[in-house]
This record gives sequence, structure tokens and C-alpha cells, in this order.
Amino acid sequence: MEKFESIIKNIDDPNVDIDINATFNFARFASSLLLSTDKDEQDQGRKIIIRVLSNWEKVRDDCKDIWYDLIRKAGFYPYIKQKGLDNNKSLYSSIEFEAFASEHNDKYYHLKQKQLFDTIVNDKKNLLVSAPTSFGKSFLIEEIVASKRYENILIIQPTLALIAETRRNLKKYSDHYNIVIRTTQRQKSNQPNIFIFTAERVLEYDDFPKLDFFVLDEFYKISNAFLEDRRDILNSAVFNVLHKHKPQFYFIGPFIENVSSEFLQKYNAEFLNVKYSLVDVDTFHLKDKKGKTYKVNDREGKVTESLNNINPEEQTIFYCSSVNMTFQVARVLKEKIQKPKKLLDLSLIEWAEKNIWKEWEFPDFLKYGIGIHNASLPKHITNTIIDYFNNGYIKYLVCTSTIIEGVNTSAKNIVIMKNHKGSNPISMFDYKNIRGRAGRLMKHFVGNLYVFHEISDKDVKDVDIPFIDQDKPFSQEIMIQLPEDMIKDKNCEEFKFINSLSDKCKKTFRHNGLSVEGQYKIYQQLKKDMDDRSKRSLIYWENPIFPTKVCLEYVFNICWNAFQKTNRPDHCIKSAKHLATCVSMYKGWHSFMLLESVLNDQQKTLTKNKLIVNIFDVISHWFQYKVPKWLTTFNEIQKLVADEYKMKEANYIALASSLEQDFLGQNTSLLMEYGIPSSAISKINNRIPKDIDEDEVINWLKENKSKILENSNLLQYEKEKLVDIA
Repeated sequence: MEKFESIIKNIDDPNVDIDINATFNFARFASSLLLSTDKDEQDQGRKIIIRVLSNWEKVRDDCKDIWYDLIRKAGFYPYIKQKGLDNNKSLYSSIEFEAFASEHNDKYYHLKQKQLFDTIVNDKKNLLVSAPTSFGKSFLIEEIVASKRYENILIIQPTLALIAETRRNLKKYSDHYNIVIRTTQRQKSNQPNIFIFTAERVLEYDDFPKLDFFVLDEFYKISNAFLEDRRDILNSAVFNVLHKHKPQFYFIGPFIENVSSEFLQKYNAEFLNVKYSLVDVDTFHLKDKKGKTYKVNDREGKVTESLNNINPEEQTIFYCSSVNMTFQVARVLKEKIQKPKKLLDLSLIEWAEKNIWKEWEFPDFLKYGIGIHNASLPKHITNTIIDYFNNGYIKYLVCTSTIIEGVNTSAKNIVIMKNHKGSNPISMFDYKNIRGRAGRLMKHFVGNLYVFHEISDKDVKDVDIPFIDQDKPFSQEIMIQLPEDMIKDKNCEEFKFINSLSDKCKKTFRHNGLSVEGQYKIYQQLKKDMDDRSKRSLIYWENPIFPTKVCLEYVFNICWNAFQKTNRPDHCIKSAKHLATCVSMYKGWHSFMLLESVLNDQQKTLTKNKLIVNIFDVISHWFQYKVPKWLTTFNEIQKLVADEYKMKEANYIALASSLEQDFLGQNTSLLMEYGIPSSAISKINNRIPKDIDEDEVINWLKENKSKILENSNLLQYEKEKLVDIA
């Protein structure tokens, strides 16, 4: 270790040349490490090569062939062409190099990517792979799709942002595959299909053909060890896919060392823990001038210290613990960085000023090259921010845990501003995941990580598969999905309760995917209220098309009692009544800014900027996610009760869909999933034929792009987003 660290120090030292003697010493040691049977020593050998690549200008021309051989030995084929080492080589090395060329892209596999591709596509094995963040897992998914070996493919992503990114990566194959990203789209029987869904959408979708291949990204989220809110839904989705379709599968995620042996045996799968990376990271623990740890809330001091340490020309990501903190850090960052000679004039700035508020601080940050990324902002904004950052238009990205699970991006520098995720300390697993964003394949060989506080040593290395292992506690939401012969403990109270339900209840609860106990509460409450005429009229209204505010208050009150774990405010909403007021106002006026009047009783003490953040939070968390799910679940349960009482059922789906689609037309609302702002969709809505379905809308836009762009009402940003899909 001492010799390894000394070599790394010498390679990085700008005052030390990599002359002939140094080359032979460094290369001989790196070669011996690569040949070792110890994985950690192999990793050290690769790190020496990475450091040399990072300091390539120090390598003498007559020594580069030595490093070329080591780069080949390490399997770093993507770097061979980048460094101009692919010319004038031996026939053997040229043939070897071209063996790692993609057949579908102008790119090269690294050694482990090629091995995995062959194992999956040629050997047709089921794999669970743990690999570092910078491994290039997304490229491998694209290569599997591009091979066209599979008829129907399902890709489960943990977030809508990753669905959008995956779709964009795969849209070049849309001439062969029909790409489905939401549940209202249908499969095409005369064309291969790719379904890119969240776990929730997998459970909701009823039109799957026989699936041949199944990709699960961030597979660790299925484990009990991670306490993910959506773990039960993910388990249910994965079980249903494997049970019904029996596809070949490829599960991927980082920093896992063991996976349920029972799962591997049952599904004839292999787990590979690949510790292989083409980038390296230096970690710096920053202290104040007195050598002490910064106070948790000293954002100004931390930003100042960060800027003192990073190269001002290098891209940097600031990790924050909350949405509010992203804006707080961006404010300090704007004050501390040198004001550019010319402020940036990005098209999103004009859109935000005209559609949200001219004085909103978000577009002002962009003028200084600072982008904010968090789960509350609309998808088209977060997609654009990542594009700006990845393309180098902005230098700083201030984000929350979306850096861990919501996007595929990286930077030369990562700064961890606070060692928390929300109100909880980040685990060692989260820390390693954030650390993995430092450095970028083909751009930054060595990344820098700056940390201000100690990180919890709590780590998760082992992944159980709850629907197989069934360790306590074993949730009812997973249990209800399984056939009886798969339940290990048939004497447990959870199974006895599920077994007591009628077949119709089990089928409905299973499809909805939410808390079984909560759904049963709704079912019981509706049956009880059927004897009260005044309440019955709140459940089974007929006109207008949407339920009234009084009806909504009744429905939300039942759902709140069934699904909310506490009575404390949740994402700015204080109660069922408060929620009903917000939804009623929004469905009546579809107005963003009108919501500020009902969001906070103390709104006079809040700034307009804070109110805007709150409004986005309510729309993303409640209107586009939780309320539609509650309404569709309530809808299915009231249909059960209506059937029992021989009554005409109500329809809550119209409002659920309208909220989720921001009250756009059925066929054009798909454009939101493609990253088009609703403002642009509204402007072109009357020009799109009403008789074409949502899949045909994309083709229609491609064919009529020039006519659409002539629309003078479209802002430049809106035109750019439309061009992106057309």
C-alpha cells in the first residue's frame, strides 16, 4: 500500500516528470498488480493506469507504447482511441482492439462490459450485477436493445426522470421497437416493444405481451435493508413479471456484495460483484481555518471553502439534504462566485420568467451558471438542467438525493454540503453512491470529493429478496401477490387476514398495490356509509364529470385515514380538507399561482420564492403522484361495493388522469412524458388532430415539425423541446 500511494503521489505531482526510469518502475509495479489474484490489488493496478492517463501530457512519446500495453491489459479499450493509441499497432493488437468495438455505436466496450454483454446476449444467463456508478451500465442496456435479440423488453426504472433519460437513449431504435412509457399506451402485436416503467406502472398495465427480457435498475431498492417507501410495490412488480413471463433478466445496482442465495437458486441466476472502474476519486475532508469541523448550517463557510479548493473551470455538483437547502446553497453560491462578464442567456430562463414569475430566483441562478435539480421541479425543467450540465452550458449543479437515484450524471467535483438525506443521516451506501458521481468516463479520469462532516459507518452490503426470503416483517402488500404455495408461514396473522378476504377483494387490492390494511379500511368504511343516504350521495355522484369539493373532502378524508402514517403536514398539505381545497381550485382554474392563496395560512411570512417551491412540491408529490393513486384505488374499491349493492358505480378515473396529465388532452398529454412543458402543448393542442392516438402524435409532430415551429406563440425553449422529440 505504501508503494502504491507513493507512486500515485509522484504521478499526480506536477513537478515530477514521468521519465523512462519512472515509466519502467511505475509500469512494472502496475503490471504485477494487474496479474495478482487479489481483487483489491488489481484495482490498485488500474488506478495507477488511470492516474497516468489523467497526466498523459507528462508521459514521454517514446514511453507511450508501454502504457498502451498496460491499458490493453487492464481492458480500458475506450481510452485507446481517445489517446490516439489505435494507429500503427500490430495486427494482433488491432484485431483485439476491434473485437471490443460496438456493432451499433461509434464506441468501444471496456473489458467487463464486453464480458457482461456476451454472458447476457450470447450465453443467455440471468444476471444480478453490482458495479460502480461509473461502470457504464446505461450503455450496456442500450447495446442489449441494439442487438435486437429480444422481441419484448421491460425496463423498470426507479424514477420518472430515469424513464425519460432511458427513452431518450433508446429513441434511435424506435424504427424497430415500439417504445411504451406510460400505461395508456398499447403494445403493438406486429412490432417488438420496449416498456420503460416505474414499478407502479408495471402493476397498473394490463396489456403486456410475452416479455422476453427484463432489466431492473437499482435492484437494491427491492431489499428490506434499505427501508424504501416503494419497496413493497417494487417487490410486487418484480414477482409478477418473473412469475407470469419467466423472462431472461439483468438486474443492476452499485456496491452490493451478496444477494439472496434462495433467489439465485430459484431463478437460475448468477450474482456478479464487479469492482471495476475507469475513473478514480480523491477525497478531501474540509475544515475551517481553526482546523475544526464546520457547523451543520454554516452554508456560507462551506461554499467559500469549496470554491477555494476547486478549479473554477471545473464542473461541480453540490449535494444538499433537502429541496429548501438547494435554493439556500444556490443563493450563497451566486454571491460567492465571480460574476461572469456576460450573463448566460439560456432558453429556459426566458420560459421560467414568463411562465412562473419574472423575479423567480431559479432563472437568475441559471444566468450565473448555477442549476438546481430536485424532485419537486417539473420533469421538463430537471431534464433540461441535466442536459445543460452534461453539455457544459452550466458549471454548478445544486441537487438533493436525485443525484443518487434520479439522474445519470457526474462531474469533476462533488461537494457534500450536509451528511443527511432529508432528516436522516446518509448511510455509507449513500455516501459511496454520491462519491461515485465524482469523475466522468472519457472526460475526468480522476474526480474530487469534498466532505465537511463524518459519514455514518452504517452500510448495507447484502440484499434480500422479500418475496422469496419472507423474513420478518413480511408485508401484506407483498404476501397478497404470491400464490398460496409460496407462503412459508401459513400460521402468521398476516396470511390469515389475507386468506379471510373474498377473491374479489384480493384481486382488487393486489392490482392497486397500496397498503392492504388501508384498502380494507376504505372497503369497510364505504360499506358502512352505504346505509347513510347523505354519505352515499358523496360516493356515487353522477354529474358533473368531476367530483365536487364536498365529495373530494369525503374521499380524501377516508384515504388520509387509510394511507397517511401520521396526521402531520405532508409536502405542504395539512389535512384532507386542505387537500380538497387545493385540488378543487386547481381543477377549476388550472392555475399555478392561484394555489399560493390556499397553501399556507402564514403565507405573508413566506417569500414568493418559497411559495413557488411549495407549489411545485404540491403539484409533483400530490397532484401528479399521490392523489391520482388514491383516486384510482378508491375508484376500484367503490366499484366492488357498488357491485355488492347492485348500484351504478361512480368514475374517479377522469379526475385522476386529468391531474396526472395536467388537464391536457388524452393524446397530447403523452408529450409531457417526453419532456415537453404543458405551456407548449397547450399552444399546439388545437393543431393536432383529435382523432389520432397518443402514439401517432409523435409521428405527426415529426411530419409537421416545420409547420409547428412557425407558430409565433412558441418560446425558443418550447421550440427546442419539440425539436428534441421530433
